[in-house]
Amino acid sequence: GTRRTSAGRRKLVYRKREQHLPKHLLINLPNIRVATPAGGELQQLTVSGRWDDKDIVHVLKENLVIHATPGGPFLETVQPSLALVTATPLAQPEGQLADGTYNYRLVFVDDFGNEGAPSEATVTRQVAGANNAIRLNQLLTTEGEFVARRLYRSADGGAGPYTLIAQINQDDTEFIDLGIEIGGTLDETPFRMRPRPDARLRVDPSLIVKLDASRIDMEPGAQLIAEGRDGHEIIFTHILDDRYGVGGTYDTTNDGANVAFAGGWGGIHATLSSRLSIDHSIFAYGGGITRIEGTFAGFNVLEIHQAEARIANSIFEFNAGGVGGQSPVHRFGRGFNRPALMFVRGAQPIIVDNIFRDNTDQAANTSLAAININANSLNHVLKFDYGRSTGLIDAQPGYQQNHGPLVVGNRMGNNDINGMVVRGETLTTQGIWDDADIVHVLFDTITVPDMHTYGGLRLASSPTQSLVVKLESAPGRLAGFAATGDPLEINDRVGGVIQIIGQPKSPVVLTSLRNDRFGAGVDQDGDPQVDTNNSHTDRNQPDPVQPSQGDWNTILLDQYSHDRNMEIVIESEAFNADSPGVNATAQDAHYLGALAANEKSGDENLRLGFEVQGFLSNEFDVDVYSLEAEAGTEIWIDFDRTTYAFDPIVELVNSNDLPLAASYNSHDESAGTSPLFEHATASGTAFL
Repeated sequence: GTRRTSAGRRKLVYRKREQHLPKHLLINLPNIRVATPAGGELQQLTVSGRWDDKDIVHVLKENLVIHATPGGPFLETVQPSLALVTATPLAQPEGQLADGTYNYRLVFVDDFGNEGAPSEATVTRQVAGANNAIRLNQLLTTEGEFVARRLYRSADGGAGPYTLIAQINQDDTEFIDLGIEIGGTLDETPFRMRPRPDARLRVDPSLIVKLDASRIDMEPGAQLIAEGRDGHEIIFTHILDDRYGVGGTYDTTNDGANVAFAGGWGGIHATLSSRLSIDHSIFAYGGGITRIEGTFAGFNVLEIHQAEARIANSIFEFNAGGVGGQSPVHRFGRGFNRPALMFVRGAQPIIVDNIFRDNTDQAANTSLAAININANSLNHVLKFDYGRSTGLIDAQPGYQQNHGPLVVGNRMGNNDINGMVVRGETLTTQGIWDDADIVHVLFDTITVPDMHTYGGLRLASSPTQSLVVKLESAPGRLAGFAATGDPLEINDRVGGVIQIIGQPKSPVVLTSLRNDRFGAGVDQDGDPQVDTNNSHTDRNQPDPVQPSQGDWNTILLDQYSHDRNMEIVIESEAFNADSPGVNATAQDAHYLGALAANEKSGDENLRLGFEVQGFLSNEFDVDVYSLEAEAGTEIWIDFDRTTYAFDPIVELVNSNDLPLAASYNSHDESAGTSPLFEHATASGTAFL
């Protein structure tokens, strides 16, 4: 306020008083401040940040964006010109420049300390006498992303090496060289790859993060590490969740009886080429609607869009489905989503040893799935658990033979859908469903077109566990599979193929979503998880939702689908069998079948060839296969789609495991420098 003085002038008066806010507006803990200018962009995290103050709850009431530079490094090829720079020798009281002849070069510096391309040299000047110095005038000022300049002086004689003598601010155009050196030598390469670091957020064990109608966005290339420890989990929950807290109170909002609700905050949105690592964490009351550009949109607790992600040993409870809001379906470049805890698009995440419980979506006509993934994400790429961001710590051992996402060891109970929903689409790569530890749920049709470099769909059980696929059709949505083909393409076209390959005592099961006779994995109590649609509320009573004929559509092999008489064989040895394995001798060889003598003689009993999907777990593992064929049948053995470290030894052995022929180095053998080893035998049976 103001007060009039005796001289008739107004004097500014500050009055300090206590402001009494309503109790429900008080927060006992500090907010993480995210500047939100009206009509402008959010303030972003642009550095490598770390939340490590575990003695206080971190409150996030605004969206946090982890910034990144998806364009990669700058190629700096333009060298600044110092043609207008003047260099004047002079005597200064503090001057200590040694007698000699010198020139200078300048580089721009960005806010990360990275240098641009160096300039050409200035004019050369000679100094001699006492108190030598050189004044430089008309120096270039910075531009663009550069915030400073570094000045380098030549060696005596006006040539390299150039030594760093000063770092100058953005604007000064004059500098006096008194002969002082900072140290460091100029890289005189005329171009530079100037890096642009991506931001990262690391959350330490035991830290509690409470969010309120907000989410965490990861830009392309950004990284989020939230790795707790057993007993020291990281908590991501709603601001009203009074189950967690530190600093003397769990009631963060000081509101008494108000309780948290599903969908109270959004989630974590990981986009193209970002990296997400979550271990020993708890996610509760997420999957809600948060602010985006000019409107609001729903976000799943975890969204993985063409990102690298590992989610392990964590708990997801009391969350909503993450859909809703008024935004367009594309959410302004963030892509559509579906009701789920984890929504995956174009990625192969590692999802191991988590608990999904008590998650439901209250929206009409929607069912929340533990995982919702598109069909093309379940591809042929080998993927195993590489552990936390610090290495193999907490890694699930084995599973090096796993294709696509690794989903194993998860427990599910009381979710709308206790399984992994696969979104139907047309395959553009080879699809492999081999995660037998979770039920695959299908509501749409998956179309398998002509194969090119990769193609086809394989549903495969493991030697110890059945793959279970549950389907359910709805009006306008037919659940099933369709192999098609286009006869108008190239002459050697191969049509779409669907391979359903079980194992002895582990068949592939395709059935209705309502069928509780079959299931995969276990629930949160360790019992077999068979109630995929979560309809059986009382185990002592019959399930009110029973399967019926026609619950799903069909497996369609269309007119121009794949018709080559090729047998696909999955190795019967389990991945964790002790080396050399159960099929390491001729007597225990894995039998493939009977081979046709030529292309015209194949039928339902004689195959034109065998494609073996096998795996060698280590250097001591041996796999032996056998087949039948008429004498004189030509056999070709080809190794394809192997890893770069694969260096096999191939032997043709008889029933006593004695080699008849062997190949140890096919490259040298084909060049004639290492002859193929052959051994004559009277035995008429050979094993590979």
